[in-house]
Amino acid sequence: MTDHGLRGSGLPAADLRSPAGLLALRSLPGVGDQHAIRLATVFGTAEAFNAASPQERRAVAGLAVDRQVRVVPVDASDGSARTLGYFDAGYPAALRDIADPPAVL
Repeated sequence: MTDHGLRGSGLPAADLRSPAGLLALRSLPGVGDQHAIRLATVFGTAEAFNAASPQERRAVAGLAVDRQVRVVPVDASDGSARTLGYFDAGYPAALRDIADPPAVL
């Protein structure tokens, strides 16, 4: 199985800090924006997340995350859509400062 990141983001293919990585984390049962941001910060890549035990994931997220994550490509190369993730340079600073910032815009 090959993991893919956001095309053109400049981030490694399975980087959980990419918009595609954050969306992949958000797709896991019980994982909200804050959990996704925390998991991406600590584990960094899908490989590291998937290698972690459920107990290690629980210690980071505060909830049981038993499933593995798979980052799939987000292809909007035609310019029809743009995703912006919490870790992207263009993410609004004012949103980063709120209590529950969205992981992806």
